[in-house]
Amino acid sequence: KARGRRGAKRFLAIANSPVSKPGGEGGRNASLMSLVASALRRLELVGAMYLGSVIAHMLHRTAKTGELLPDRWKAAYPPGGA
Repeated sequence: KARGRRGAKRFLAIANSPVSKPGGEGGRNASLMSLVASALRRLELVGAMYLGSVIAHMLHRTAKTGELLPDRWKAAYPPGGA
């Protein structure tokens, strides 16, 4: 439960930041972060590993966007490299 509370506090801090006011990006960013965090938790993925891989693929343009969705990424890169 402590983990969830920290996440909720981070979400609130981002959602209530000055950029989240009308015309800002904070609320949208917070929603996106919450969505990604929920998917990672549901799929039991390590966030740093997933996000590091996604960022590397995006920088080097080695994967299509759809291939980087959490469920597809997990299927393509199973734990242990199987």
